[in-house]
Amino acid sequence: MNKSELVTVVAARLGGTEAEARKYIDTMVDVISGRVAAGERVQVLGFGTFDRVDRKPRVRHNPRTGQPIQVAATRAPRFTAGQTLRNQVADTMTVDPTPVVDTLGPQPIAAEPEGTAPPVVKKPAKKAKASVKPVKNAPTKKAPTKKAPPKKAKAAPKAAKKAENAAKPTGKTKSAVSKAKKTAKPKTKGKK
Repeated sequence: MNKSELVTVVAARLGGTEAEARKYIDTMVDVISGRVAAGERVQVLGFGTFDRVDRKPRVRHNPRTGQPIQVAATRAPRFTAGQTLRNQVADTMTVDPTPVVDTLGPQPIAAEPEGTAPPVVKKPAKKAKASVKPVKNAPTKKAPTKKAPPKKAKAAPKAAKKAENAAKPTGKTKSAVSKAKKTAKPKTKGKK
């Protein structure tokens, strides 16, 4: 809503002309602006409070160069919403989030039965998406990997040792081994 729309709505509510409504709005804005500029606090009960904030001189840093910059003392207007306005804004969120356009003047407000409150509609929270953008010319680092300690070998069973010993060369050639078998005395079976 801009100022001309506000003037139209106020004129319709008051039942007067738009020129009169514009005069009222301009006067109210001038009085509030003048009093706040003079350092006074203007409080409109239920709507909010207008006041002036004095900021001390301070040192800030230039984001491009990182150099310190001296910022002079400043004054700024501040508006703090009143409890009635905050409640009204919060209630419109739970009942109907569509904006209200007042073109017909005052309208009756449907009253809730005593002891009941409007239903509170909770919206599920949105999950923030994690966006990872690669940084240009940045060295990439790999996470250090831990090596597992070497496992100790178990003692080999006796059968495995015998097999290893049998596989070892004895220094004899094949022909020497076959000759030794031929010349060996055969064992005789039987009783003596």
